Amino acid sequence: MASIDITSQQNELLTELLENTLSDLRMEIAHTDNSTYKEILRTKKLMLNEILLKLKQP
Repeated sequence: MASIDITSQQNELLTELLENTLSDLRMEIAHTDNSTYKEILRTKKLMLNEILLKLKQP
């Protein structure tokens, strides 16, 4: 597993960016009719949520 050292400011920025991206992704999933593409987006959403949870750990 890879790991990186980031400052608390970098962590905050990355967290904010991920939260914004997830919000956009939710909207895109809701407006997508193509089931294959929708599944790809859902997979990306899950992975981004996992990363976000790791960033929020103390």
